[in-house]
Amino acid sequence: MKAPSLVVAGDGTQVAMIEDGRITVIDLGTMKARSEIGFAGATADTDIALAGVPAKLVVVTRMPTETRLFVVDPAGPEKLGEATTRPNMRLGAVAGDNVLLIGATTALLDLRNLDRPPSTLPVRGAVTAAGAMGDTRIVLVMAGALEEWDASTRAPVKRMRLDRPLELHTIGGSERRIWMVLEKAPQQIEIMHSETKSTRVIAVPEPILRLHAHPYVDVLLAVGATSTFVVRTDRDQITQVPGGPFHDCVWAGNQIVAWPVEGYPQLIASPIELKEVASVDDDDGDTDTESTTESQTTEASRPVPASARAEVASQNLRTALAQPTFSERLASWRSKLDDSRGPTPAVPATETSADATAHILERRSAGGWRGEIATWARAVLGRSHRPMPFLDPAILDELMLRFQLGAEVRSAIVLLYGAHLLGGEGVGRYDLASVIEWRWDALATGALATCPLVRERKDRFVLLREATAALDEAAPRRGTLIGTGSGDPGQSALVAPPSVDAHAIAAWGDKPANAPLFVANARGHARLDRFVLEARIRGAVPVLPDDATAAAYGLSIAARWPGLGVA
Repeated sequence: MKAPSLVVAGDGTQVAMIEDGRITVIDLGTMKARSEIGFAGATADTDIALAGVPAKLVVVTRMPTETRLFVVDPAGPEKLGEATTRPNMRLGAVAGDNVLLIGATTALLDLRNLDRPPSTLPVRGAVTAAGAMGDTRIVLVMAGALEEWDASTRAPVKRMRLDRPLELHTIGGSERRIWMVLEKAPQQIEIMHSETKSTRVIAVPEPILRLHAHPYVDVLLAVGATSTFVVRTDRDQITQVPGGPFHDCVWAGNQIVAWPVEGYPQLIASPIELKEVASVDDDDGDTDTESTTESQTTEASRPVPASARAEVASQNLRTALAQPTFSERLASWRSKLDDSRGPTPAVPATETSADATAHILERRSAGGWRGEIATWARAVLGRSHRPMPFLDPAILDELMLRFQLGAEVRSAIVLLYGAHLLGGEGVGRYDLASVIEWRWDALATGALATCPLVRERKDRFVLLREATAALDEAAPRRGTLIGTGSGDPGQSALVAPPSVDAHAIAAWGDKPANAPLFVANARGHARLDRFVLEARIRGAVPVLPDDATAAAYGLSIAARWPGLGVA
């Protein structure tokens, strides 16, 4: 008989519990049941997941002659879709809006296109186990190999040959590590580095029944029959979760949802500080960069005394009213930048205006302004130094203005972004100094050393992934943008309880109309400092849980959720 278990939504707002004949979805803001859904199959033959944003409940039930798959909106509850597939299919993993099914075949279901049947993956053999690797990737286990796939493109990314066959109880991972529990060694977690292929083993006091990874930091929850442990995979540290025994435990941001054997699921504090744990994929996640990250975020995250909050908010408001608009400052900044470039070369008298335009277009990269940047960065990194190309990307200029960065830093930011476009691992000091007129002091203690968009990692400089995502015009990493607007959000925030979802905030009338709002996902809740920074990168107003958090980051309160008083 399958033991009762929990699954958590990717945005950390709800969990689902499955027991005999019933699935209950619980709102983590109130810890009350949101909906109950019955199912016909046996619990042992039923798998569930909460996938996508907003979360949808996926139910996979194995029947004697077929496998049935249901997708349910837990808010109703309302059935959104239904499909049948081959017998004995299992739910292998969830990656964003994609659900992996394994068994007689291997297929991915896209929750955004429920009218389409699951698409079969062209794998090289029978998949015996599978797991998630971050937001978009999955790992598949076959005879003699591990394969990493991108679920969004449905394409293989990496294949690793194994020196022995694996009979696995559980497998999963992140961008840097793969962790697994073997059937023959249920008290051991084997950790494999995905690049170096080096492995190590972490032993826990009792056999592992379930293993759950935190989505954004290097910790696992190892659930046993009598005890549950938090396992730090970056330092091989084991800490027991108080209480128990538990049916199951899963991560919900910085807390744990624990389901006691005798009782109802409850939120409990993590026995370790997650902010001290390496991130699974961020560029400041390595232990050798923790001091750099701490030095750059300590001042921003130091709480402001309650008596000073009103004065801080008033001063911010007075300063904002006295400043020019964002559009005016952007125009002024770009004018100064044009002046620093010098006069535009005159077109020779023998060339007509049309000929000159054709000549300029002929030299431009087919990849647009990003192509120009990549071409220039490739030349600089190859020690073939040349002036930076004339660029007119408004998105880059807006980013520079939001952080009040000068023309010197702009050249460095452009080179770092070019290295990102080329797939490199950052830029060394020599190459970076070559584009800022050999200002070595800027790298050590000056503008670049203090720039919040840049990190130094293993003697190489990189742009924060939040910054590269914005320049790539990709989705934000630590939250959801609501609304539009090109105004200046200033140093302000909205205050709303974490239990309020993005849809409710989008319908909220008392919110700024000149800038988008930024609502944290689970990754944002895990690192509020980076969430606030990404809001600034995107020119958005962050939605924070309380006045104290806003004050800790020096932000004034633009509005509060109805019913919230002044802290």
